[in-house]
Amino acid sequence: AEDIAKDPHFRARSMLEKCEVEVEPGRPERISFPGVVPKLSRTPGRLRSLGPELGQHNDEIYGGLLGMEPEGMEQARRGGVI
Repeated sequence: AEDIAKDPHFRARSMLEKCEVEVEPGRPERISFPGVVPKLSRTPGRLRSLGPELGQHNDEIYGGLLGMEPEGMEQARRGGVI
C-alpha cells in the first residue's frame, strides 16, 4: 500500500483518504488509504468502512453458520486455529 500512497497519479487526483485506525489498543492513527476508484467528478464516492477486524465475525460464522459449539470454538481459539 505504500507504493499507492506515494503514487503521483493517486495524489494528483486526490484519490487518497485519511482514516483513523487503531494501530495498537488505545493508540489511533490517521493513515492514508486508496479511495473509491474510479473517482467520478459528479459522484466521487467515499470510504464507508475499512472492513471488519481480523476475526470479528468468527462467532457468527463458526457458531451460527457452521454450528460449532462454544466449547469447540474456545478449544480452537486456545489451539490457535481461530
